[in-house]
Amino acid sequence: MKNQNDLLSNDPGSLFIAQLASMYIENGLVNEAIGMCIQTLKSYPGYDECRLVLMKAYQIQNDVESFSINYNYLKDNVPSIIPSEFKEYYNQKPKEVDTQTDEINEIPAKLEDAQTKTMLEDKLEESINILDNLQNTIRDSMKSLNSIIGIVVSDDTGIPITSSFKMDMDIDETTALISLTINDMREALNIIELSSFKKIYIEIGKGILYIFPLTTDTYLTIIGTKNTNLGMVHLIAKKLISEIKVYL
Repeated sequence: MKNQNDLLSNDPGSLFIAQLASMYIENGLVNEAIGMCIQTLKSYPGYDECRLVLMKAYQIQNDVESFSINYNYLKDNVPSIIPSEFKEYYNQKPKEVDTQTDEINEIPAKLEDAQTKTMLEDKLEESINILDNLQNTIRDSMKSLNSIIGIVVSDDTGIPITSSFKMDMDIDETTALISLTINDMREALNIIELSSFKKIYIEIGKGILYIFPLTTDTYLTIIGTKNTNLGMVHLIAKKLISEIKVYL
């Protein structure tokens, strides 16, 4: 299964397909969003964020069968990223379709005009530029940091937005661990009614993960060796957070 780092290296703009599809849904272009996500997932079945957007579209259309197929895929591969909203929808009884809502169903079709699509595609291009800037910032930082072996910027589900690694690592395993940790921490914060955390440290085989909040919905992970000085990690994090926040 291809991970998002493969997707990024092949086509940086593809990482924002999910974002564009979400914009389509917000503007009533649900069928457009579904078509875009299906085509993308044919090439990149491991693009989990895109699959989540596709499931949202199916939920809106009350397409229980299609929703369930994708739900079960995530349940078998990355169950930690499934939102509670989707779990509730999956477990409930199918709703009766109201046959008297034809006029409502026509609304998305009326919104599928060239002006709306152009506006959303402009936003996509802007997002791609942001990604390029993030990549350059991270790569420049990595060049001057001998004891840092990886840097990852993730969204609020823990899915990587961009990353850079100096040495051979199991990228799938590392990013999955980051995603699981962020999701577990968010659930714990909800239980104890706290809004955020300052940092998390996790020891792995080749070093230590240091996870810091960037914004309310993004996170910075610095991967150091077991000999990396903690004070230096804090200085690096402070510098990177300041530089990266400009683009988020």
